[in-house]
Amino acid sequence: GDRMGELCGQLMQPVPMEPNLLDALSFLLRVAVSAATLDVHFAKADIAAVSVHHCTDFVCKHLTKLTEECSQLLLDHFVSGTSGATAADSVFGRQLKLVLIKLQAAAAHFDDEAKLEMDNCACSNKTAREAFWLIANHAKQCFEKLQTMAIATVEKLTSSAVLYIESAQKASTHVTVTKTWWGEGKCPNDATPASMDTEHFDTAADQLKIIQIAEHELAQFISNLTGKYDHAQSAVFKCIQEQANELGSLLDKKEEAELGTVMAKFLFLLLARSSLSLGKHLHDYNLDACYEEPTGKIVGWHTSLVEMVESASKCEGFAEHVTDFKPQVELSMKLAKLADIERLPSGAIIPSNQWCGLRSSTTELSKYISIALMSYTATATDKLQYHANAAKAANCQLIEAYEYAEHAKDLQVLVRAKWCDEILKDNIIERSILKMWNAFEMFMHELSQGDSGAISCLNKDKYARACSLLVQIHNMEVLWKPKGDEERSVLVDGACGSQIARRVAELHDRTGSMTNELLSATCKRVHAKVLERTGKWMDATVTDANVKDALKHLNSLLELASVMLRSQAAKHLKNWLDLSELESTQLACQNIAVDVITKVYGRVQFAFRALGVCDPKEMEQALRQLTNDGSTEAIQKAACSEMIAILQLLSRPTMYPALFEAVRDQGDPSTMPNDLATFRELERLYQSAYFDSFSNFGSLGTEPASRLTALNIFRTFGASLPMDSVFETFRTTYTHCHQNLLNSHQMLWNATTSWLMAEFANHQFTDQTYKAMCDLRDSCVADSKASRAMYKQACGMLAGYVWSVLDAVQQGFVLMQHPEQNFSAQEHLVKPWNKLIAARSHASFLNEVPGDAMCNLEAEIVLKMASFEETFKERLLKPLVELFDKGDYTGAEGDTQVCVGGFKWLLAFSMQLQPARAIEGKSLGQVAHAILDEERKRQRAFLSKSVPLPNMLQLPKLQEHNICRVDAPVNPTDVVDAGGTEIITLKKRMRTDVVDAG
Repeated sequence: GDRMGELCGQLMQPVPMEPNLLDALSFLLRVAVSAATLDVHFAKADIAAVSVHHCTDFVCKHLTKLTEECSQLLLDHFVSGTSGATAADSVFGRQLKLVLIKLQAAAAHFDDEAKLEMDNCACSNKTAREAFWLIANHAKQCFEKLQTMAIATVEKLTSSAVLYIESAQKASTHVTVTKTWWGEGKCPNDATPASMDTEHFDTAADQLKIIQIAEHELAQFISNLTGKYDHAQSAVFKCIQEQANELGSLLDKKEEAELGTVMAKFLFLLLARSSLSLGKHLHDYNLDACYEEPTGKIVGWHTSLVEMVESASKCEGFAEHVTDFKPQVELSMKLAKLADIERLPSGAIIPSNQWCGLRSSTTELSKYISIALMSYTATATDKLQYHANAAKAANCQLIEAYEYAEHAKDLQVLVRAKWCDEILKDNIIERSILKMWNAFEMFMHELSQGDSGAISCLNKDKYARACSLLVQIHNMEVLWKPKGDEERSVLVDGACGSQIARRVAELHDRTGSMTNELLSATCKRVHAKVLERTGKWMDATVTDANVKDALKHLNSLLELASVMLRSQAAKHLKNWLDLSELESTQLACQNIAVDVITKVYGRVQFAFRALGVCDPKEMEQALRQLTNDGSTEAIQKAACSEMIAILQLLSRPTMYPALFEAVRDQGDPSTMPNDLATFRELERLYQSAYFDSFSNFGSLGTEPASRLTALNIFRTFGASLPMDSVFETFRTTYTHCHQNLLNSHQMLWNATTSWLMAEFANHQFTDQTYKAMCDLRDSCVADSKASRAMYKQACGMLAGYVWSVLDAVQQGFVLMQHPEQNFSAQEHLVKPWNKLIAARSHASFLNEVPGDAMCNLEAEIVLKMASFEETFKERLLKPLVELFDKGDYTGAEGDTQVCVGGFKWLLAFSMQLQPARAIEGKSLGQVAHAILDEERKRQRAFLSKSVPLPNMLQLPKLQEHNICRVDAPVNPTDVVDAGGTEIITLKKRMRTDVVDAG
């Protein structure tokens, strides 16, 4: 055991193995195998320490430890750490290589030992062979693990190299092109040291160096490492080349807006080119071209602009018109400044000779345009951009926290340095001061009266931002307010920029006045539309436009008051603005807010309680409290919609956050712990309403109409519940409880259904049966199978009885053709017909009968009316018309004393049909009369014609009471006998006509 530990310790040493070390380990393993035969002579604990299994595990553990130490070395130096090439020589060239050699030698040695044991069959020992195989396999596994770790490390180094190049690109983007360029030898304010040197590229080169060392030292052991260095070189250059291609594309567009990006990419390519260490690794790639080609494009662009301006500068009056060339001049100067990127890096760079020509042409041009560019060199004016960014910030706290002390200090410094203009023979300082004041005036105007200014935000109800802008406007007072006797105020006449400063101060004061007026107008508007009209809108539905408008104004003022009176900004504004009226209005609005929420809550509370009691008066009163318009059904629907609207209002405090905040602040914390307290209470009352209704449905004092009303309200309310998650309990209660309530109602309806069927069997179609059918139909709206089956059965039976009535009417039409056979118009026609007309009120139920049993009653009645008309004409009237046309007037008229056909009988028959009910303005009697009238008109027209007098000897003997003699000539059609009496009229020409005037 001691010898085994000594040998394994030598194996762990970071030095090459002794030549006989593995042979010694093999010998000890064979000794351990042989010692197993002495188990019976030693204690179990003693022999276990020298067993072959113990020795095998001991060797494997040391191999594992050796592998883990080497893996940890890679992890510490190159995966988690950032070691350089020196460490790479040590780790890859010596330590890792040495461990791989040891593992490879151990795997080969013990593999041979195992094969040797297998070849010596005579003395082969299975235990020794298995031990050798185990160690050999374990050494191979450790070798493979180190291989994988080494490959992963190299891939990680490749990714790191690429990431360093990308980091260099990101660092270069911090240097942006602005209107105010940096001065001679100065960096941009937002440039960082990391973006000014080749550190990132040098680090990437270090990664490539490590990969090169790893591939050189370990490729003989790890074949997958071959080509990794070339791959890493290609990946790094690809990143640089992509930036060069993007820069070339930007320059081809020639867009001024992209100059910031162009500069950042130029700086990136310059630093990449200037990294000597990176250049050593990328010597096979054209790294210089990535910088030189875009530089040539910039120089060409700049040359075209300079030639244009220089050509114009040779003409007279260039100074007066220099502004006309301002865009070209500014762009050319910006392009010229790109050459200064070679001065930005802190270390050595490789410059481009192409910039020399650009610099010389720029120097020549600068003497003509110095006035246009000098104003942009003032350091103080650079800070105005910070103010612009702060004013546009979306964060109100950043806006409120912005300080003007630095700007005030800059103004004082520039005022004191005004005498420098005489030395410089140029009004550089004065222009800077005026520019700053002009900027402040612009900022003040934008902050106050711009489209997104404080006044606009107040008008648009953006109170938080308006308050922040007002704080910033008030903070600007430090710019013109005197700080002491030793400092002269900029508002004094003669001070540089005093006129602009006074305009800024006046705009500040005017903004305060306008804000006070807006606050006062808002308070007055709330008084007029909310506080003074509570009786007009508080009793209306929450969906009413007046209520929504009042709540909006109420929430708006409470939000305004919360921002202006409670926020951190309030202490800055109290000395500037008049907030007393806003405070008093806030208190009144808080009380109204509590009253509104309490009132709408009480409406729903009373409705739920009325539903639970099932009292019709209370339900009617509850519905009327919720809405007052429409019929009963419309009121129920509108009331349910109102309850839903109230619940939505109470469940969405974010719609009126300031209103609910006021209610919460005014309420009792124990009863209203949060904004949804009232909503949850109504949720509980809704559940209680269902339980109470179920108990009261079985009460004798609860009428069916009350049950149905409660069911309809419950159904309408439940079906209208929104799908919002906050209404989950309401929907669950409706799902679980409504069907039970409906089943209870259906059981009570069974008795009513039995009575209804008995009425239909007697052909009674009354208002009561119609109401019962309507109630039965309404009772199945909740999708109850039993209710639907009962309703369908009732509709089917109704259809059968209606068909029987139709058959009775048709039978009456047949019987009226044979009046001599005990025909009764009242029994056989009028009564069946009136029952049929009465059944029309039930037509909607007949339409719900499926299949052939369905009865289109309106169509059937029209057909029956047509059948009656046809039967009357063809069967009853036509034979009499034929007799009349043949001249048999007596036969056509008939005899009223006997039950035979004739016009007299038809007239009496039509009078008997008068009790029959009409449909669409026509009844059976009216149809019969109309047909008779039409025939009488035809007969009168026929008899009014001049016809020869028949042979008097052939005329039948007339009764005296049927003869009327007229001495004077008259029109025979003017003499009419309603009974159809024959009339003989004598005319002057001694002619007589036999007239039937009908």
